Amino acid sequence: MKMMIVGGNGQVGQALCYELGYLGHETVIFSSKDDRSGFSKKVWDCDGVFIAIPTADHGEKAFAYITDSLREGKLVVTCEKGSLSWYFPDLREYLDRIGFSATVGGGSGMLSLFENSFRVKRIFGVVNATLNFLLLKLATGQSWESAVREAVALGILEPNGSSDLIGVMRSEFGDVLSKLCILFNLSKVMGARRTLRPINFSGDTSFLENFEEFSRRGFRVAIYIGKEEIAMIPVLFTYRDSFVRREKWLIQAGFVDPKSFPEFSFPRDRGNTLLVEDYSGISQVTGTGAGPRETAGMMIADMNRLMMKNQNRSLR
Repeated sequence: MKMMIVGGNGQVGQALCYELGYLGHETVIFSSKDDRSGFSKKVWDCDGVFIAIPTADHGEKAFAYITDSLREGKLVVTCEKGSLSWYFPDLREYLDRIGFSATVGGGSGMLSLFENSFRVKRIFGVVNATLNFLLLKLATGQSWESAVREAVALGILEPNGSSDLIGVMRSEFGDVLSKLCILFNLSKVMGARRTLRPINFSGDTSFLENFEEFSRRGFRVAIYIGKEEIAMIPVLFTYRDSFVRREKWLIQAGFVDPKSFPEFSFPRDRGNTLLVEDYSGISQVTGTGAGPRETAGMMIADMNRLMMKNQNRSLR
């Protein structure tokens, strides 16, 4: 089969080329810098499309590639987060033709928890493995510069080119905010149809004055019906009070002490984990969340699922 990779020159794109080639697929590279006028013509000759570009424009570019591919009747898999967080209402009816497991949780497969959930009541977890990795390194006495060098070598930093504390935190917090929106929109919490979109991170970094204290904790997110807030050192982007209410829902992101949650299994190293509670009980998934190969593997698994589903439909 012939697969197009949009953004094949990046780390995830290169991992996709390698893995797809190993599986015997032909790959066609389309750079996000190429003239889009020829995209539809190139994609017409392919069996599927992988979108592996970073989010730099609220997902507008990725959204265009996804919709152009769908218009040509192709199955699409993406790891880009902006399109699903900013354009979710436009993509909602096409989600059965889009693979997006790698947008939240990398290779952990955490979005599978929503496939059979019934009226979600609470979501709690670690959705940014890079922050988890950096904080664990700092907690062991490693310097920030050394921890960032390791993260760069592993290919797990958001691609904004910055390695200083403020630059990295701005970038990773923007990543968390997009993922929170995707989680909220996919979960249909309590049957809610409201769509949550990201709020631009204003860049308020005053909390970093106490970063040494924060580094002894972990960065967690939560979405739930909130009578009381989870005990966090509050950091949620532009929200100084650490939460924004959407009807009955409380959305938080901040630094917490893992000892405060004995029932919750916190991941190590580059791990992601998500706990989802609905009326049938509590489910939790933990796995490696960051890394080009892990992300590529999840994307290929998504494409395999989509193709199998599509094939089964054609046989009916």
